[in-house]
Amino acid sequence: MKTKGELKRDYKNTPPPMGVFVIRNKTMNRFQVRATRNLPGAINRVRFEMTHTSGPSKSEIMNDWRALGPEAFEIEVLDVLEPKKDAPGWDPASDLEELQGMWHARLVDEGATPYYG
Repeated sequence: MKTKGELKRDYKNTPPPMGVFVIRNKTMNRFQVRATRNLPGAINRVRFEMTHTSGPSKSEIMNDWRALGPEAFEIEVLDVLEPKKDAPGWDPASDLEELQGMWHARLVDEGATPYYG
């Protein structure tokens, strides 16, 4: 059994999962796909910003969130990108961008309308 210190070290040395997630307006069949190096952190940030930001917004998705309420939306992880452990110095940015583009195109093909910005 690992000690508390070993568990803590393992946690700190484990990178957060990275990948692509969607913010989906279930009422209007609209979406926004985002790619990130930290899925849990990015999803928590979206929930916080949408719920706690006040004042005028230039973002259509935020305006819809305020008008329809959070129950009209869902946030879902679409794809998780595994780190390439055998490639030192690997930068996931281009892989994340490619995944984001693929998911965006797929959702448009399924008939959903994207939010931009």
